[in-house]
Amino acid sequence: MLLISAGTVHGQAASDTLRAAENDTIPELPEDFDLEEFLQNQPQGQSTPSSISAGTGATQQVPQTRRADRQAAADAVNFQARDSLTFRFRGERKAFLFGSSNVRHTSGELSSGIIELDLNRTQVQAQATSPADTLSFPVLKQNGTDLRSTRILFNYKTEKGKFEVAEIQVDDGYLIGTQVKNISRTEVFVEDGIYSTCPPDHMYYYIKARRMKVVDEEEIFFTNAQLYILDIPYPLVFPFGYVPAGIDRRRSGLLEPTYVFQNTSARGIGLQNLGWFQYINDYLTAQTSFDVFTSGTVFNESRFQYRKTGNFNGNAVLGFSIERGLEPTDPGFTETRTRRLALTHDQQLSPFANINANINLRSADYFRRNSFDIDDRAETSSTSRVSYRYSHPEGAYNFSVTSNLNQQFNTNTTR
Repeated sequence: MLLISAGTVHGQAASDTLRAAENDTIPELPEDFDLEEFLQNQPQGQSTPSSISAGTGATQQVPQTRRADRQAAADAVNFQARDSLTFRFRGERKAFLFGSSNVRHTSGELSSGIIELDLNRTQVQAQATSPADTLSFPVLKQNGTDLRSTRILFNYKTEKGKFEVAEIQVDDGYLIGTQVKNISRTEVFVEDGIYSTCPPDHMYYYIKARRMKVVDEEEIFFTNAQLYILDIPYPLVFPFGYVPAGIDRRRSGLLEPTYVFQNTSARGIGLQNLGWFQYINDYLTAQTSFDVFTSGTVFNESRFQYRKTGNFNGNAVLGFSIERGLEPTDPGFTETRTRRLALTHDQQLSPFANINANINLRSADYFRRNSFDIDDRAETSSTSRVSYRYSHPEGAYNFSVTSNLNQQFNTNTTR
């Protein structure tokens, strides 16, 4: 393991009572100095003294210090290799590392089967020992993010680089691109990129785009994107899009979809929770999501939530589904439509009056066809209730009005 740092190595004379010798410094090495030739010409057993005598029986250490400032320490490069390591100090100042090689710098850490380090250009070039040896593929680590590629060219001073067939882990997803270029620590551009929340080796679904941009290692912008399920392109084209990191309730963005395996015999394979969350303001948010299947079945559910502390709060849910079990040209083709309206509202009209509503109206088989929750599918009835209550300020009387509506799906009655 070697440590190389910018700056010139200087010696420092010992401070004692003896008269200092003239030119008592360690001379700088000439540019054509050959370390290997110098070591071969040294007599056996000869070593450089680490101390000098400053009097009878007294020994004082002579510190060998580098006159380097903080910038020089920041430019230090630490590298090692398992199999072999060769240098060229004349002119090029290059190091060649073979076998489980590693280069560390404040800008990042690079591991690969083969690494070429150019000290003059402050850049590293890495590749695998062979195309079949996937374990030796280059991996660049920066700020806790791993970037895996078949070939990496990276400048550790400017933190700019180029990557071929690179794989990046972005928040909870993965991004793969045939050509990747980072212009800074926070911006990465990708050509022919693929993004998915599935593991890279088993991507059941993904979004493929011609161009992508990653900002702050978590946000993704893309253009000309298309949805793929099991490597089959779907007619969902996005002219442009944005994938935020870790969607919180104060940011708008795409919802994280999931792959659907349930009920494949009737609906086929599909994608669930494909939609958008919209943060409108501190009092109102909205969300809409779709489930789409290869049979043509579509399910949509939209939610609106509102709240004003100390005054009112509630939410509304609108849902519908169109289920197709067969192709329209097949005998016995059926198309089933289901709908749902759910509304909850609680409002304090005054210190003495409030209104409360809980409305649930839906088709009999809405949950059975569209929900995977056991409790929802087991429901055989639905109840709606609206109430108003008033209390006299002096407690003279109380007044309340309540309206109820009950749906019985077993008997298909409403009362």
